Amino acid sequence: MPRVFIIAAHGSMPMIDDDVVALPDFTKPASASADANKKTPNKTPKKTPNKKSASAAPLPGLGFMVPPMGVAFAATGMKKPVSFKTPVDTFTTAKCGQPFCADLRCDEPFVGLAYTLSQHRLRPDVPKDALRQLIKNTMVGIRSDPRNADALTMGENKIRCHKQGHALTDLYLFGTNHALPVIESVSMVDMQTGEINDVHSMFGLVVKKSVSSTIQTVAHSAPDRMAVLQAAKQRAEWDLHTLKGAHPFFTETKKEHIKSIDDTIKGMFNESKFEYVPELKKKHGARVKLSDLLQIGISNGVIDPENDFVVVYACRVPDERVLFPVRSPRGSDSEGSVGGTRSNKKQKCKQRHRTKRRN
Repeated sequence: MPRVFIIAAHGSMPMIDDDVVALPDFTKPASASADANKKTPNKTPKKTPNKKSASAAPLPGLGFMVPPMGVAFAATGMKKPVSFKTPVDTFTTAKCGQPFCADLRCDEPFVGLAYTLSQHRLRPDVPKDALRQLIKNTMVGIRSDPRNADALTMGENKIRCHKQGHALTDLYLFGTNHALPVIESVSMVDMQTGEINDVHSMFGLVVKKSVSSTIQTVAHSAPDRMAVLQAAKQRAEWDLHTLKGAHPFFTETKKEHIKSIDDTIKGMFNESKFEYVPELKKKHGARVKLSDLLQIGISNGVIDPENDFVVVYACRVPDERVLFPVRSPRGSDSEGSVGGTRSNKKQKCKQRHRTKRRN
């Protein structure tokens, strides 16, 4: 019985010191030591800092820049993201080191994914490769919706499947610090019956009795941009009216969507609405890690790692400010990203290379 678990949350990557640094070998001649450093993959890069991922993330749908979740204010030295071997096929939706961007003027992509997958009625014996391709094609199709065009210009929403047993950068999810309003959920789609269920409690998560909020001044008070938000809210309210009698998943996410627009208009930043139950908080700490969440799901018998899939809609920005661009662990990804864009410069260089070889 194939199932797809969809996690929508704020996300940031835990970072650790990169202690594999090339040091000069004074037992060899200077030229030999220099040659050795050239071959060391962890040599300090000469590129300028990735200001986009390290300093700011775009406000969904409006193109404003605000501090992303998890970024600290003190710069550190060489850092790398914490990674783990994923026990289940897991899709990520943002490039390593980049925010995930969505547009407030339409439903978030995870809602469309849940709806589309729920329309299928698959047999239990469907090959896993076929189901993986179906999920991938569905995610790419949703991302290609013209309504998401603006969001895609602000971040690299690269879809990638990390197969079972391959390295994946870990994520802090459902953060305790104040961040942009996001619709948070942990849902499951049964690909055999089409049923959609809220399963956050099966992963040891509970809804907080009260969520802390703070008002911050953001540069979206221009009349034309406020008009866009107001129009988006009116459209969402009309959509909610037409959803009477629909599955609770869609009515609840639509209500959350309206609240997200309202909070954005007010400049309100919120904590996550989810936290661990007390016994898990004592075991794992207050911060929810993707790696822990997957293991909890497997140990509780919720996730079948041999047949199920997990999709994570979340940013993959560093949890603290780093000096250099963040890269995925070497060889971590079992498949290339789907539908990722390339710059014209790279395409031209590749074309010239092919032409030279052909000549």
